[in-house]
Amino acid sequence: MMKRYIMWLLGLLILSACTNDEYLTQRTEVEEGIPTVVKLSVAIPMSGKIETKAFSDSGVADLYVFSFKKDNDEFITAQKYTELSGSTISFSTLSGEQRIFAIGNVNYDMFPGLSERLESWLENNHPSKSDLTSLLAEVGGDKAVQFANTTSLVSGLWNNEDDTKDYCTVKVDGTLVEKGKIYLKRVAAKVTFKIEVADGREFKLKSYQVCEVPKKVNVWEGSTLGTIASYSTPELTISKDEGFFTFYMPENIANGKEGCNSADDREKLSKGSLRNSTPEERGFTYVDNPATYVLLKGSYYAKDTDGKETSAEVVYCVHLGLGAGSGANVDHKDFSTKRNMNYTYNIRIEGVESIKTEVTATDNNVWRQEGDVTVSGEGKSIRLDAHFEARKITFRKSDFNTSDLRVYVKDPLTNFQLTEFSQLKEESKNWVSFKSLKDVPADETFKYPGDGNENLLTTEKLLDALNKWIKGENSLLTSTSEESIEFVCFVNEYYYQTIEWPKFVNTLDREFFIMDKTQKQTSGGNSTLTSDASFVIKQRSIQTVYDLNKGTDYNAWGIETINETDLLNTGGNPSGSKNITYGRLNLPPKFNNNGWSEFLDYSMESNSNQMKDGYRNAYYACLQRNRDEDGDGTISNKEKKWYLASSGQYISLWLGRSSLPEESSLFNIGDWRAEGFAKNIPAKYHYIPSDKSGKDVFWAEEGITIGDDAKYGHTLGKLRNYRCVRDLNKNGEDNTNLENIGKEVPETLFNITSVIDGTSTSDGTLTVTFDYLNINSLKPAPSMGELDPHNERDNDINRVYKSFCIVRGDVSKNQTLSTWQGKTNIKNPCLKIMGESGWHMPNQAELSIIYLVGTDASAYGEYSKGKFSGLKGQTIFARTSYSGIAKGSGFGQHGYRLLENANISLVGKSDQNKGYIRCVKDNYK
Repeated sequence: MMKRYIMWLLGLLILSACTNDEYLTQRTEVEEGIPTVVKLSVAIPMSGKIETKAFSDSGVADLYVFSFKKDNDEFITAQKYTELSGSTISFSTLSGEQRIFAIGNVNYDMFPGLSERLESWLENNHPSKSDLTSLLAEVGGDKAVQFANTTSLVSGLWNNEDDTKDYCTVKVDGTLVEKGKIYLKRVAAKVTFKIEVADGREFKLKSYQVCEVPKKVNVWEGSTLGTIASYSTPELTISKDEGFFTFYMPENIANGKEGCNSADDREKLSKGSLRNSTPEERGFTYVDNPATYVLLKGSYYAKDTDGKETSAEVVYCVHLGLGAGSGANVDHKDFSTKRNMNYTYNIRIEGVESIKTEVTATDNNVWRQEGDVTVSGEGKSIRLDAHFEARKITFRKSDFNTSDLRVYVKDPLTNFQLTEFSQLKEESKNWVSFKSLKDVPADETFKYPGDGNENLLTTEKLLDALNKWIKGENSLLTSTSEESIEFVCFVNEYYYQTIEWPKFVNTLDREFFIMDKTQKQTSGGNSTLTSDASFVIKQRSIQTVYDLNKGTDYNAWGIETINETDLLNTGGNPSGSKNITYGRLNLPPKFNNNGWSEFLDYSMESNSNQMKDGYRNAYYACLQRNRDEDGDGTISNKEKKWYLASSGQYISLWLGRSSLPEESSLFNIGDWRAEGFAKNIPAKYHYIPSDKSGKDVFWAEEGITIGDDAKYGHTLGKLRNYRCVRDLNKNGEDNTNLENIGKEVPETLFNITSVIDGTSTSDGTLTVTFDYLNINSLKPAPSMGELDPHNERDNDINRVYKSFCIVRGDVSKNQTLSTWQGKTNIKNPCLKIMGESGWHMPNQAELSIIYLVGTDASAYGEYSKGKFSGLKGQTIFARTSYSGIAKGSGFGQHGYRLLENANISLVGKSDQNKGYIRCVKDNYK
């Protein structure tokens, strides 16, 4: 037995020796000091510079790469790459063992100013390794804390795949002995605070302050900093009741002192106070500055079962670091915020002097809501909107390195994780299909064959045909001798029948990849880097202003992100219906009698105007967002999914603007400043509603205005913009609701919840309640009195509260007719009019509700259409002024009014058109 054991050990030693000898042989065969070019893989983090949900690739700008000899740290070479969007670089160096270090994104907001020093190192002033290890990135000005996800400085070393070696061996032929990459990391961290309140308590966060953020950070991870200066933000007000806020800050390694054994110990002050001292005047018992902390200021309220009420203006302090958490294994001396980490602090307010903090930290290279990285290399990549699409694609044999093609998908059903096709659920498999263009007439190029048609290629059939073609085998689709092959790719609308709609709207793009086995997919945390795909489809999700966290399934609607098919003629409204709230009821009647070919030119791609002459009109435009799904040529109700928005739906988009990404907004104030237009407003900002005629359009730059833009000469020509809408139906009811138009309509964002008739001594009122508007778009707290001066872009003021009252009836009996300027100059006008506090002059958003209810009360409750027409029976002013008046004029030159028995428009300070105030009151305790 002992002999057998000895022989076994000897075998292991021989095997180990052979393995080591193999590596040593490769290493010793390397002749050092020979100039060569090596291809280095770079693991690139997602670019932080995303201002919308739009796709952005993983490009790193100004990447500096340095190499040093492994044995003596002698400088070898340095090289700069102005733009890097792929996953490899060609690096000119010398053969031999070396350490390779890279720094990128050196001139962006948080850490500007490194480039001058790095550029000098590229010249004759070569750095030593110690120069790099001691290199500090200094925060520019007040940029130590960022609140938008801007591009961040990245740095990193070459490491082998199992992270056991930080150097590589470059052979004379430019290949590496070891497998590895340059792993880049952001030197900043992302910090998110999520606020939760215990049952029976209320907490309104009014502001927060980030204190003691270091103004310098080591570029080289793990290096030791000396004494450094710090920065503290001013108090930052909260403009959205989102329940969370996010910021980005440099790495800060800070350790607590012995004796720090609890979350309360971490916040124990040695000098100063939280409320009355500046950050410079404060000291903490168990940690020295700079240890970053956040102050949360707000209003606390609680009512006990015995009726005792507690209210307070409170300040909570939370030092950052994993030590802020609770639990038996928490090291409360951990005050560090580490680079490239994503920290989430779940704060639970339990009392005036009691909060509970749970902390999670992930080191995923891509912060989730930034989206995943896709590098399409020399392949094809298209980005589509949420509706049906048809696009031509061309494959070339040169696109592929092998005949082993594979498909991967990321969508809501895969939790946006890259998933191989065979592992997908059916709905994830079926949203992309194809048609060969072999022998297809030009006028039927983009015509959908119909579900199940033999000419419709599933993904499996396409892959089979492509693999045969690449290998030179016979294919039904094309001759094997042809070097390219054309298809039409049909992409279904971004809509799922097997899950509830809140799970697939306002979310990430879904993606479809065709790749061969030489192309890479690398997962990291919650994200994926996909390199050099041969064909990529990215499709935007439907966007909505409805509440995604209602907790109950209900019918709603959403919009496409952009209008891809350009402007169209207004013309006459062919619809027999003028429904202000629901555009699907305004579909042109010819849809019921004419087939698809009557309207659409199938020789045109879906991102162009496919409408035939005679139908190039916005009222028909959204038809091409749909599809002849069964291929029978007729337009059935179930195929009328996308339709032109009504004026009420456009106004709803304004009311819910804080819930939408910038990309899908109808107008952004930045456009106004960038374009600098004066009197003539570009036609792209005026939208055609399905319930209006001619040039009676929605003026997106003003927010809620509807009127004839030709009458005032503001917008020239006949073409205007439009946006298409799709119903979001309860799970399992989509087909039924689509078939029975008008039977089950989407919920309106608000409803009339009570009506009080007037008496001889008091005015009548009605109450509207917003049960379905996304909470991000509601006022976080009620207005307790008259509103401060503001314009329509002041989100803190110009929003609706979840429930408010509107005065009914004739408002002339207790106020005089006056100009807008006259009314807004009165101090507390509604206190004088109503004789009690709490009422205020309506803001612009509230004025739009008065308009909508006054136009069609039946849409918001069990009332006749004109039940509350008196709400718009007199000219009514809003407190809100207009921010975007013609170039060169001052702020506040115009305000908003609801014209008598008409629409909302602007009024000037000098305008002598007179009106009244219809007071409103937020419903609060």
